Amino acid sequence: MVGLTRLSDHDRPLPRDVPAFAAAEAAGLVPLRPTAPPDPSVHPTAAARQRVVALAAVGGTTLVVLAGLAVLGGDPGVGRTGLVGATCLVLLVVLAGLWHWLGRAALTELQRGYTTTTLVFGSYGLPVLRRYLSYGDRPPWDYAGVWRVGPVADGEVPDPSHDPPGFYPSPTRDGQFELWSGQVWVGVFRGPGDLPPRDVLGAG
Repeated sequence: MVGLTRLSDHDRPLPRDVPAFAAAEAAGLVPLRPTAPPDPSVHPTAAARQRVVALAAVGGTTLVVLAGLAVLGGDPGVGRTGLVGATCLVLLVVLAGLWHWLGRAALTELQRGYTTTTLVFGSYGLPVLRRYLSYGDRPPWDYAGVWRVGPVADGEVPDPSHDPPGFYPSPTRDGQFELWSGQVWVGVFRGPGDLPPRDVLGAG
């Protein structure tokens, strides 16, 4: 497929080794690296939003099951069958919106130097321009370089040898920033003016 790249980040530089990194750091455009665990400044936090997503998924699935049982218990006419289909569609739309809502908070937290939630694989529903065939087409994450606070706090100090997840100057697109997962370049791109805010005025 055009625009999709197999996992080959071994020959791609780390964020700090990209030539544009120093200028971006001086301009305050790369993720913060606090010397102490910061208090969460994104509200609701990504962890709180994750709980909302989980509750919506459970509640929505229960609703679909009940609708299905209603169809099985009566005449499965076009109206009842359509009700189940409409319920499924609404559930998918709502969950997709909530997943993006969670992702905005998670990426803003990372840009501010901490996280309240973690991913093993995935991109918070954002379209990616790379594919990771060894990981089921989903980018893997590594949080060794960032403060983990709230529900995911583990008392570990970020490893300074690891570039924390977040947006950095892309090694492949001049003038663009690319999401780094802490392990690989994800293939999600932003312009300098579209980065998650590092200041406390925006909640993501």
